[in-house]
Amino acid sequence: MFYHKGLYFEFIPGDLGDARFNNIVLEHGYLFLINKVDWFWNAHYIYPSKLVIARSDNLLGTLPIYAASRFIGFDRYTAFQLWFIVLHALNYIFCFWVVNKLFKNSIIAAIGAYVFAFGIFNIGQIYHAQIFARLMLPLIFYCGIYLGFFDLYSILFLVIGYFLIYRDFSLFKKMPIRKDSIIYISSIAVSLASLYTLFKPYSLFQKKQE
Repeated sequence: MFYHKGLYFEFIPGDLGDARFNNIVLEHGYLFLINKVDWFWNAHYIYPSKLVIARSDNLLGTLPIYAASRFIGFDRYTAFQLWFIVLHALNYIFCFWVVNKLFKNSIIAAIGAYVFAFGIFNIGQIYHAQIFARLMLPLIFYCGIYLGFFDLYSILFLVIGYFLIYRDFSLFKKMPIRKDSIIYISSIAVSLASLYTLFKPYSLFQKKQE
């Protein structure tokens, strides 16, 4: 009964394991957004353990999709079904846009996006809905090629390595300061701060296990 959604949304995609887990985590995130949970990382299951969410996937990236359905008025099960459907739709849309940008051919883009969003690999992973949030991968690939993000991060790590090895900060004095450089540096700083905030609970949980 958990294999597909059914014509009238009477079933839940997946099995009795990850489907329930993902629904619980998403519902917990929604309850946190409406101030019914004190701290996101302390879920109500595996009580009295702390940092329970840090034991596995937190689903924060796709929580807004689920939360939007709950805010509209759908129950937790229908919201989970809609979350599952929207993920696939976004996977297709984002991939179509990127492939069409690269090849300037809507037919190739449609085929590529279909394989990316609905291919046999996805069907084989139907029991693990958390891995279907792949919509950002095409954008990362596109940005890495055309906006130079890969080059930017490569230079960043080279500069960090240079400072760690030679401890010579006079290089900063020789670097011209441009407006776009400040924007890039600021975006990297925000990204690093966000990653630190996201990974800190996982680090704390790991220390508790040691």
